[in-house]
Amino acid sequence: MGVVRIVPDESVEAHPRRQQLREPKPVPGLLAGALQLQRAAGNRAVCALLTSAPAACAVVQRAALSDYDDGKPLHDPSRLTDTQVQATDEYIAYMAMNPMPIPMRDVEPEEALLACRLFLRHLRQSPTPVAVTRTVLDHWLSVARGRGAVTTTAEGTVGQQDWVQVNAGDVATPGAAASDFMQWMLAGGRQPDPRTGRLNCWEMVLFSAFRAGYMSLPQLRGLYTRARDAMAASGDSMAFPRTLETSLRSTSEQIYDPAKSDSARPLRGDLVIFQEAAGHVALATGRRVSGRVEVVSHWPPPDGDHHVKITTVEALLPEVGVPVAKFWSPVW
Repeated sequence: MGVVRIVPDESVEAHPRRQQLREPKPVPGLLAGALQLQRAAGNRAVCALLTSAPAACAVVQRAALSDYDDGKPLHDPSRLTDTQVQATDEYIAYMAMNPMPIPMRDVEPEEALLACRLFLRHLRQSPTPVAVTRTVLDHWLSVARGRGAVTTTAEGTVGQQDWVQVNAGDVATPGAAASDFMQWMLAGGRQPDPRTGRLNCWEMVLFSAFRAGYMSLPQLRGLYTRARDAMAASGDSMAFPRTLETSLRSTSEQIYDPAKSDSARPLRGDLVIFQEAAGHVALATGRRVSGRVEVVSHWPPPDGDHHVKITTVEALLPEVGVPVAKFWSPVW
């Protein structure tokens, strides 16, 4: 806290580390008053004080997301507190977008928090500098909204859908598969019923993305067709789930280890993989329950119920026989 600067609406100039933010510009006669006003009344009051600058928005810097782009485990996006994120210029910029013009909808705090966390993950994983502009911020807000919508759709199926196993034989003869989703993808079958359809774990996630409007039918069929062709070309039955797994990944793989207190954790909407897709796939809710990482899962363990359920990574790991789970952002 303590640096007052003017940030243009549409672009922000280079930060020494990640082209993150414009170097502070002196505002004669305003610095001491602005800092005093910030302490007394907050950032909105400071913005009001400085709106005399044409075509610009005044921002008081407390922190920038690039400040956490240092590789430290405790600065992983999943480990920053809401308070830390809310103090960043990027979060403040998101909330300053409100009220949005009709028909656009206002930015909700939870959307801004997730957008900031996803953007910070991108900063930490990107091998090249990342410029921060209004367009970039809009992009991560859109991604956050999509991930949230898909997860909310999956959460809405808790207690519904029937889990079935999918194997190589189902891929080879999809018309005879127990999975309604497999028949729909590769045998011209009907779209599964969202309440009573028969799907496996990753199909529940894909179907949620489709129903939320973030995966199209051609995209889904393309995924299944490529995975089927990879299995046929290699003669390896595991090529089908492994090709799907690779095709759905949009960020670097991370590991969640419950035994490590500083372990990175999945964000809302992340795919959580137990050993590999053939083992189990779940969808992170972004919440923790009694210190455990919550997921939406479509698999009988840990309670034997064959319907979609809310459970935790910690409850599922022993069922697969592995000590850690891997996770990443999906392609939607």
